[in-house]
Amino acid sequence: MIATTVVASTCSSSNWFRTLSSAGVHGCSQPSFADLSSSLACSQTPALTGDVTASAGSCATTIAANAVTNAKVATMAAYTLKCNTGGSTATPSDIDVSALTLKASPGASDLVLIQDVSASNAFKKTTVGALGGGGSGVTSLNTETGALVQWPTPQGRITLTSNTPVLAASVTAATTSYYTASAAGKNVPIYNGSAVVVRQLCVAGTVGACELSVALGSNWAASSNYDWFVGLDSGTLRLCSGPDWSAGAVAGSNTVGASVRGTGAGSTDIEKIDGLPTNKNSMACRYNNTTTFTCAAHQCTHVGTTRTGSAGQVSFTYGASGTAGTFNLWNAFNQEYLCSTSNDPASGGIYSYSSSTVRQADASAVNQFNFVTGAAGSSLDAIYYVTPRSSTLGAQYNFGLALNSTNTIDAGSNQLFPGTANFNMSVTVSDVFKGVLGANFISANEQGDGSNAITIITIGNTHLQRLKVCGFW
Repeated sequence: MIATTVVASTCSSSNWFRTLSSAGVHGCSQPSFADLSSSLACSQTPALTGDVTASAGSCATTIAANAVTNAKVATMAAYTLKCNTGGSTATPSDIDVSALTLKASPGASDLVLIQDVSASNAFKKTTVGALGGGGSGVTSLNTETGALVQWPTPQGRITLTSNTPVLAASVTAATTSYYTASAAGKNVPIYNGSAVVVRQLCVAGTVGACELSVALGSNWAASSNYDWFVGLDSGTLRLCSGPDWSAGAVAGSNTVGASVRGTGAGSTDIEKIDGLPTNKNSMACRYNNTTTFTCAAHQCTHVGTTRTGSAGQVSFTYGASGTAGTFNLWNAFNQEYLCSTSNDPASGGIYSYSSSTVRQADASAVNQFNFVTGAAGSSLDAIYYVTPRSSTLGAQYNFGLALNSTNTIDAGSNQLFPGTANFNMSVTVSDVFKGVLGANFISANEQGDGSNAITIITIGNTHLQRLKVCGFW
């Protein structure tokens, strides 16, 4: 029988029994992580505190409230915002303002973010309409109070050549109409139903043409007057023409010398709102040969008037030797004082007339100036130079100017010859034609005394015979 002795042995805290000597003595030591295997059960985990918290015996962690500071957030590119730009729930992204969807024509009720300097720069909202109205208004301006409202007159010009606001050379049978920026600028005021807003013909920094254009076609009928407008078609700025002057509940007319706009529904009648000439009635405004848009009453700005020759063609022709002047384009704003001079190069440089019947000089339409205007306040300066000759004592020659007539004389001069052989007279007559509207012409007319032949010298020399007409176009 072997006798045994039981000896009590313990290890200190956090130590394990690791060895047993031959003498029966236990050895203790603290274990290392290499001595561990498998995984720690969630039920064995301690409680966590700090920025990330967890309950004892749980693996679920939570970021503590207010623990994530700006310094702990990912850095952002310079001058960017962190937001969700989409229409549904999504991970935020860093963007600059240019990445946002553009609304070219914001409505008056659209919201704008501002900082209220009177409330410690608190972020607040306002509307586009409130900004446009100047907020609460100026305190005083030249003793006047209230919101400051200011808009320019239309600054472009109707023309027949791209990027050429003033036509210095003749353009015949043009098939495109342009509304191009002029020396005055590129702004166009448009009434939107509640206020006058300003739009620009091109964006800032545009090099070259700053304009709107319309390709003409068969829907611009021959020998007809058309008013041109600038308006907004669902936010898109357009140049367009109304119906011809004959259209309307009360029909108008395109007849030369008697043209007048129709009135009522479907017409191109003009009416001012806040001093701005606009379409009086809702109308179909044409911006190409096949397409129109509906422009509500007063919401298209009238900028000019043209008259067609053949269908879909407009001419602005300076008079010349053998060519009558034809100004079939008129601007409502930024008008230029332009002149047309025509000369009748009669066969052989001379012609004769003796009849007492009033006729157009030399029975030639070259001695005529054709034009269109879009407002009754228009006036034209006309002068006719002529060099008649006669050797007959007491022979008479009457000549002058007439509006829309080739067989009358409105402003004339009656010349009585002294009987000197081959006596030449260099004489002129002038007149101012006021209040002309629509399609008209000014004619240089003549009348003999019924018996004596009067010789008119032309020789293709504009100093001896010419018709000159000037006006604002």
